Parts: sequence; structure tokens; C-alpha cells
Amino acid sequence: MIFLERRERRDDGTFGDFQNVFKGMTPEEKVKALEDMNKALMLTVTDMYEENMDLQEMNRNVMMVITDLYEKVYSEEGVTE
Repeated sequence: MIFLERRERRDDGTFGDFQNVFKGMTPEEKVKALEDMNKALMLTVTDMYEENMDLQEMNRNVMMVITDLYEKVYSEEGVTE
């Protein structure tokens, strides 16, 4: 695809900013958009990783509590027999 830019002439005769003639993004705009998307994805993955680590820690704590409860239940049963 060919990217062509032009400057729109203003009412006072001067030229305005560059504008794309055809629909679509210029290569520079595509690179910028992809870099922004990559940055957002990296932040999302980091957040998900941290959340996963928190959940793993919570899971370990729950497993320890369950183990403690089992030990108490079975030690009490052993005493009553």
C-alpha cells in the first residue's frame, strides 16, 4: 500500500499539518501503535503473573491450615481411643 501525505491549505493561504491521503496508518503510526500495544500487553502479563503469585501463596496458606486441622482432628481421635 502506498502512503501519501499532503498538507491542507488553510483559508489564509498557509499550509496546515500533514494529513494521510489514503485510509490507513503510515509505517511510523503502525510501529507506534504496535509498541503501545506491546507495552500494554507486557503490563497486563505482569499484573496477571503477580496475581497468580498471590493466589499461589493463598493456596499454600490454605493447605497449611487444612493440614493443621487434620493433625488436630487425628491427634484428638488418637487420644480418645
